[in-house]
Amino acid sequence: MSARVLLLGWKEPVLRELVARGADVTCVVEPARDVALPGVRVVRCGAPADAAAVVSALVRDGVAWDDRTHVLSAKEFPLVTAAVLARAAGASGMPVETAVRLRDKVAQKRAVSAAGVPTADTRLLHDADDLRSLDLSAPVVVKPVSGGGSHDTFVLRADDEAALERAAALTRAAPPVLVESYVDGRELHVDGVVRDGAVTLLTVSRYLDNLIRVGDGGAVGSVIQPPHRAPGLYRDAEQLTTAVLRAIGHADGIFHLEAFETPDGLVFGECAGRAGGGGIARAFRESTGVDLHVAWVDAALGAPAATGVAPADEAVGQLRLVPGPDARELFSTQDALALGGVVWADVAGAPSRDPRSGSDVAAGWLVAREADPGALGDRLRDLASWFAAGRAS
Repeated sequence: MSARVLLLGWKEPVLRELVARGADVTCVVEPARDVALPGVRVVRCGAPADAAAVVSALVRDGVAWDDRTHVLSAKEFPLVTAAVLARAAGASGMPVETAVRLRDKVAQKRAVSAAGVPTADTRLLHDADDLRSLDLSAPVVVKPVSGGGSHDTFVLRADDEAALERAAALTRAAPPVLVESYVDGRELHVDGVVRDGAVTLLTVSRYLDNLIRVGDGGAVGSVIQPPHRAPGLYRDAEQLTTAVLRAIGHADGIFHLEAFETPDGLVFGECAGRAGGGGIARAFRESTGVDLHVAWVDAALGAPAATGVAPADEAVGQLRLVPGPDARELFSTQDALALGGVVWADVAGAPSRDPRSGSDVAAGWLVAREADPGALGDRLRDLASWFAAGRAS
């Protein structure tokens, strides 16, 4: 019997894989999304992350939401809603408690800290009094409790009036707000597959610049470190990742985890139960041959995972492409693919928002390969400058 899947949020690679496996798929999407895919029934909903809105939209469209074999989301924001509806329908899905820990940064940090994993100290700001009582003798990081893409995430220092006002505005608009101690270290991301509680495949990547610098124009990109060049880093990352996933309760699926390299070892940052954004999933595929979206479907449907896979000996990196303020015409996908070392690129056009507002705001992304990870990092920075300059008028 084929799976009857209710998917919250449009994720085309996942949908194509589900259809290819013969699943009966209904996908709930925002009204403004202009999407269609043969074999997928689309239901429009004003808030795919809201359970009441999702159920109402399905009933209006004549879809029986409670006869699904699977209720899932491969997106960030509808994750908890999908888990709640799966439990209510008696369908297969992510455990509610796991979904909450993957989405709510406070619940996540508390679970991870209780498991003995090093991570930042945290507290919540509920109102202006909490903000005024904040100890700013050392810098802290302010962020939403359930955000994404580094939006509204910034460093707060006692002498930074603009950041203080930004924190006050965020506390008024969307309380509570999470405050974390600032971790002074180089940021990594660890991506891979977990099945039956065991990490079966992972890559470790170093960001070009820590994501907290996106608001200052930092480069958004990363380089997968070849395991033979960093065996200690891979060992430590696997130990950290295994402990974090166990604390969160994420036993089957894929993950995107961030951590910091410090003199005292790795310090946990955040973890999501999805593929990393931008070019991360494509770089992972280039390095390992494994498509994280296919691995997600494998886990969701209980199919066997790929085995005997390891990252390539060559470094693979991914880079966000953003135009500079003086760029008159953007380079194209074809322009990027013509450059040495570039193995994949996708330029969609000028972003509608300021790229400094979030790490996911981009004109496009590319993936490149090179033998040495340090040289590849330098190459990616050069490519970022090339794209920012734009085509001569």
